[in-house]
Amino acid sequence: MRKKILISALSALVLIVAGLALVIWRAGDLVNRYRPQIQTIASNALGMPVSLGDISLSIIPRPAFYVAAVTVGAPGQTSVSVGSVRADAALLPLLSKRVELSTITIDKPSITLAKESSGVGLKGMPRGDSKPNNPSQTPAPSTGASPIALSIDRIRIHDGVVRLEDSTTNETTEIRDIHVDAGLSLNETRVVIPEGTVSLLAPGKQKLQISLSNISFDQALKKLSLENATLSSDVGSVTLKGEIYPSGGPGTVAITSTGLDMAKAAKVAASFSPSLAQYKPSGSLTLKIAATLSGATLTSLKGPLTCKALSADLPGALQVREVSGDIAIDGSLQDLAASTNNMTLKLQGAPLSVSTATRIRPTEISVSSFTVKGFGGELQAPSQMTLGSTNILHTKPMARALSLDQILQAIKPDVAKVLAGTLSTFDGSFANIQLQNPTQTASGNGSLLVTNARLKGFNIPHQVLSNIDGLPIISGNLRKRVPPDFEPLFASPDTVVREARASFSIGSGVIQISQLALISELFDLRSSGSYGFDGNINLTSEILFSPQFSAALTNRAKEFSLLLNGDNRFTVPFLVKGKVPAVIVLPNVTTLAEKLTVGTVRQTLGGALKGGKGVGKSLGKVLGF
Repeated sequence: MRKKILISALSALVLIVAGLALVIWRAGDLVNRYRPQIQTIASNALGMPVSLGDISLSIIPRPAFYVAAVTVGAPGQTSVSVGSVRADAALLPLLSKRVELSTITIDKPSITLAKESSGVGLKGMPRGDSKPNNPSQTPAPSTGASPIALSIDRIRIHDGVVRLEDSTTNETTEIRDIHVDAGLSLNETRVVIPEGTVSLLAPGKQKLQISLSNISFDQALKKLSLENATLSSDVGSVTLKGEIYPSGGPGTVAITSTGLDMAKAAKVAASFSPSLAQYKPSGSLTLKIAATLSGATLTSLKGPLTCKALSADLPGALQVREVSGDIAIDGSLQDLAASTNNMTLKLQGAPLSVSTATRIRPTEISVSSFTVKGFGGELQAPSQMTLGSTNILHTKPMARALSLDQILQAIKPDVAKVLAGTLSTFDGSFANIQLQNPTQTASGNGSLLVTNARLKGFNIPHQVLSNIDGLPIISGNLRKRVPPDFEPLFASPDTVVREARASFSIGSGVIQISQLALISELFDLRSSGSYGFDGNINLTSEILFSPQFSAALTNRAKEFSLLLNGDNRFTVPFLVKGKVPAVIVLPNVTTLAEKLTVGTVRQTLGGALKGGKGVGKSLGKVLGF
């Protein structure tokens, strides 16, 4: 009897083992039979078509689940595709309703996002109140059974791609070669990444690596905590630490960097804005920024950006070197305040210090304070720039005690060869300056005072006297009749001016000079007219020699007394015309003739009046003599 029972038990055991073996052997086929139902459930849940390739399930030596060729989205509108997904699990925990996955491996995932005016989302995914394909289905009622616990030791992603299709700009941006290797711990309320790395190829072929340490998301508090997330590249590294509440609530993140290489950063940025390459920036930038957030929205930034030996090439062949100091920022992206502290630099080798206070808004940049100290003096230029399709600048520059020698030597060496002096004062107000075409759009007015000026290689009084020699209305060589005491002033190659004053206005690409006065030991020069930014110059001028020189000259040549004005100063009118550098100085023949005629009449009538003749007296009264 016992033998029969034993045989029966053994037979039952063999049947059970055979059945289990058959189930294990055919597990993949059994799962594949339910693939259509799985696809339908997934499609209804996402509201988008889901297609699954072959599904396989193995039990021995350990449970493993494998799905090939997963796609989400209609043909031509694929938003997600995966080459394959594999999950390896432990067998015994399954008996206790625990799923312990040692590794999840995702191969060649691709995600396509679409940016529209309404926002960013998966390509082809219904927006707003769109509902799943089968809204008649309702969730199954809860049975009260306890949920299955899930834990994952490791997640790996190979050759991933994230693509953003921007319909607002018709541009597509890709992040390629995404590789992830990270530990993962999760339960019903908390997801933790104790450590992990992410590498990818960003736009511009920039290789990036992200190192993660103790990154967690608390589902109950809806809080994302970052103990350390460091982004590294050839440009440098940036570290993030803090807490974010994506669903709402105040968060803070500390953003730090030991030094970002500006030369390498410019090469990366050049793929988005090619014009940056012309500036050739170099040096490093260090960050220590505190960011605050409301939900996932950045609300403010505060902290210093420290410049170390920054350099750049500016338009006009200007070079800025050794920029060092702090830029303090405070505010939101919609209203950001920026100011400098201990900022120094070299412009064409000349040392300068810069102090600024700026507000940056989406539609304007307002510079309430801009002060540059150097070149022996100080320049201030509070400004406001309106941002839009054309950037428009308004500014009120003011300069005090600037050395023209130093400024011109630094930025205009050719001009420094012909001009020197001190810009004692300059005050201006200019508006509507379009940065794309500043000379033609600027309007405004200003005034200046230059002291101890020297015009090198050009002697104004010598040129004036030489140019009126030989005119029919002038007899004799005027230049040779200069009194010996004044000859050194005429023989000098330069013109020395004690003061130069000017008032001017700008409009339509032309500077209108209303009052220009040069005051020297030998003469005063008065001028008015126009100078165009295209180089055309047209000035009506008059030079008045000093009373001492005028008296000495007329003593040597009585006929030149005809050109004395009411103050007994020898006066010569002339014109300055042409296009720089082909500018010519011409005597104003018409005015000279008028002056000579009036002078002749004066002398003639004066002689008649001295004779006491009645006609002369009467004519003198009529003409005002």
